[in-house]
Amino acid sequence: FELLLTEMSESVSDKAIVQKKASDRAWTHIFESITPAQFASMIEKTDLDHYKPSVAEIVAPMVTTLTCDHVVAVIRVSSWNAVNVVKKMLPYVSDLDKNIDKIKMNLSDWDNTLLRRDFEQALKH
Repeated sequence: FELLLTEMSESVSDKAIVQKKASDRAWTHIFESITPAQFASMIEKTDLDHYKPSVAEIVAPMVTTLTCDHVVAVIRVSSWNAVNVVKKMLPYVSDLDKNIDKIKMNLSDWDNTLLRRDFEQALKH
């Protein structure tokens, strides 16, 4: 995983780097077991903010057990783009029904309002 972060630090093509690793079978197990802190580090290393949601969307479905803790960790490094990143992660969160409040407590009232339908949709699945 550190190799991924190093490559991302040395490039502005972070989305392409993550896409390439995600399609490489040798990296599958790394993405499957990514921790909340690692997920947040990867999003934080994504230099161009408008690529952060795309990077989250690439990796989220690969994580074996994506939890609300992953989302909270990513919110903390996403600032103005948090809503878009959360939208991409929500469909894959395994414990949303039990821990949705963890996410909501880390978002502003406005962000929660913007995500209301996304939360509802994700909870239906």
